[in-house]
Parts: sequence; structure tokens; C-alpha cells
Amino acid sequence: MAKLAVGAIKRVLTRIFIGLAGFICMTAWPHASRADDAAGRGLPADRTAGRYEYTNGLIDSNDPYLLLHAHNPVDWFPWGPEAFAKAKKENKPIFVSIGYSTCYWCHVAERTIYSNPDIAKLMNQWFVNVKVDSEQRPDVDRIYMLARLIMTGSGGWPNNLFLTPDLKPFYAGSYFPPKPASFDFLIPTSLEFKDIKPAKIEYPSSTRFTAKFAPEGLDVYEGSVAITVRFSKDSLTGIKAIQGTLTAQACTDQICLSPSTLPVSIGNDVQ
Repeated sequence: MAKLAVGAIKRVLTRIFIGLAGFICMTAWPHASRADDAAGRGLPADRTAGRYEYTNGLIDSNDPYLLLHAHNPVDWFPWGPEAFAKAKKENKPIFVSIGYSTCYWCHVAERTIYSNPDIAKLMNQWFVNVKVDSEQRPDVDRIYMLARLIMTGSGGWPNNLFLTPDLKPFYAGSYFPPKPASFDFLIPTSLEFKDIKPAKIEYPSSTRFTAKFAPEGLDVYEGSVAITVRFSKDSLTGIKAIQGTLTAQACTDQICLSPSTLPVSIGNDVQ
């Protein structure tokens, strides 16, 4: 019997560990509190000294509000074809954040969320991130403020939306606090292996969960989940490592992110 161990599926403001021998665990990603932020902790040391560790696609902008975010660890793009093409090529959702220079909560978000390298790492992994100045692009602001009003019944700035690669909004909100909250469930995982067929894959029992977007219910995992994969001894002869892929999708009661596929490599210790 070979048991699997895989590295992490990470989600916005949350990280989900998936393991071989194994475990699929959901644990909250640590974030700096507002008190930590006020004390100057959790930010790159070079940032306060005027030497920047990070530079993103906003650096060539002439817009002061966009330039405020040009040294965030978030890989920001300005609104435009480069970001849209990347989203389509990589089949990633777009996170678009619309604000302006005198918006209080926009500045709070810049300090507490977008300057946090851990949060930025998740954002860069899962999304194409676009920053918009509402005063420079009132056309974009008007369209997506209306979309948020229709979706949530409220407006205001920052106006943050998640879009499909063809710019259709599917989730909207304002300031998202940097605290563990979000992706509590994992859609049942699938495992596939290259050049070898497992004798048996044993998935644990799932939980039936009713989500707002799936009233018929979903079979999900939560907490720690063990997946056992069994191979016949003969099938492992001459194979040094077992290669495959693991696919999983994390959700809240309101939204699921796109499925993520991770490589799986297991050493063969069968003699």
C-alpha cells in the first residue's frame, strides 16, 4: 500500500493543506492584526526605509493612487488588455479593486492586506489582480459599482469584485478584513496517476452541504481528510517514483474558486 502526501492548496486569506499519507487539511493562514499593522509589523523591512523589495505592473503609471500600490507584493496590473489576456491564458478569475486617493478603507486595505506578503502570495496564485482608480476610470467604476449594487444591495469604496476572464462579475464586496474566514470546504478530490493504475483509491465519507449557489447540495470535505491509494506490488516493479495529479476545489457557502491541479510525486519504497 502506498499512501499519499501532497503540498498545499492555498486560498484567499486561508490555506488548505493536502497531504499524501495523507491529509487534506484546512488551516487559517496567519495574518497581521490591525494592531500589528499599526505597530509596523508584518511589512517588508525595506518598505519603511524607502527601498522596496517588491515592484509590480503599476510602477509605470502616472496615477498617484496606482503608484501607492506599485510596491505591494501583490502582482497588480492596471486595467487593460495585458491583465485580460493573462486571465484568459491562465484561466484565472480577475480580482479587481477600485478605489481612490482619499478613500480611508482603500488605504487601510493597502496597509493590512496588499502589503502582507503571505496574503499577496495567495492572491498571485489564484487571481489576476487589477487595481483601478475610480477618478481616472469612472466608466469602469460605474459599471462595476452597478454590478455590486445589483449583487449585494450596497455600494461604496473600495469596490472589490471577482470577475471571470471575460470580465463578468460573480462575487462582490468592499473591504475584506485580513482574517481567516473564507474557504471552509473542499469539493471531493480526484487523483490520477501516470503510467500506472492504482488497485484501489479509498476516499473518506463526505458531508452533504447546501450552498447558496447550489441549493441541491454538494458533497464536501472539511477538517482533515485521509486518502489511501493502494497499488499492486507487481505494478510498481521498475518504477522509482509514482507521478500523478491531484485536483481539488475549495468553497464557502457562497462561492467556489476554480479547481486547482497539483502534481503528485511519491517515492517507491517497494523492494
